[in-house]
Amino acid sequence: MELPESVQKDLIQYQALQGQLNALSNQIATLKVEMEILREAKKQVEESEGEVYKAVGPVLVKKSKEDVLKWIDERLETLDIKVKSLEKKAKSIENTLLALKKKIEGALSSLQGGGGGAVSG
Repeated sequence: MELPESVQKDLIQYQALQGQLNALSNQIATLKVEMEILREAKKQVEESEGEVYKAVGPVLVKKSKEDVLKWIDERLETLDIKVKSLEKKAKSIENTLLALKKKIEGALSSLQGGGGGAVSG
């Protein structure tokens, strides 16, 4: 049985949105790992006594402890904002996927003459 063009388009859109959601999930995970690394670095800097060095490209530069802690806090704040933004996008895509899934299932059900049973999954 050939699927109607509208259902084919919905399936293509569904797959594209799944790809976008997977990419967002990977970005969120990467940012969260970076945040965890920064939290650990902050802890180490706070506990350190003496000189502190910060990587600037391939070079280590001596910085004050306060400057490094300030940079870490600013970076953590920036990453937190990015994560929240990406999580909001991901939630929006999830909602769109859910609606699209129901639409596709309804179309397939009517094609099969089943009336209204939805497929789980």
